[in-house]
Amino acid sequence: MPPFRRLLSLFAVVLLGISAQATAGPLGDLASAAVDGRVVDLRTDTGALVRVTFLGGNLLRVQATTGEDPTGAGNVKAPIVLEAEYPEVAVTATDHGTYHTFATSALELVVHTSPLRLELRRVSDGQTLWQERKPLDLADSTTTQT
Repeated sequence: MPPFRRLLSLFAVVLLGISAQATAGPLGDLASAAVDGRVVDLRTDTGALVRVTFLGGNLLRVQATTGEDPTGAGNVKAPIVLEAEYPEVAVTATDHGTYHTFATSALELVVHTSPLRLELRRVSDGQTLWQERKPLDLADSTTTQT
């Protein structure tokens, strides 16, 4: 199996539920991080909220909003993440000063604090699986991720 297909079979990352209620702009710097079970809420100095939900050891959902609560699981005609019962997962949070990590047994989410950018690593070998080159940019009708 090609490495890319193997990688996709090992984990899934879903970016959805982007809702922006203000004008376009970068997320800003991380102001606070809170963990409640499998849910990690990252609040920025601009008031944006990035919510990461670990659905399993190797599956997570990322949602971002300039409002108080991210929207639901996307378009009901073509849902990205289907509603399902997901197993409990332990999430370990560590503050490293200039970045934070949130890890399960399989994945480690690295949150770079200034500006807020996300990176995903495999726990077994530390390999970066995905990373944002620039901060997420939220707008009224579009969102840009680089």
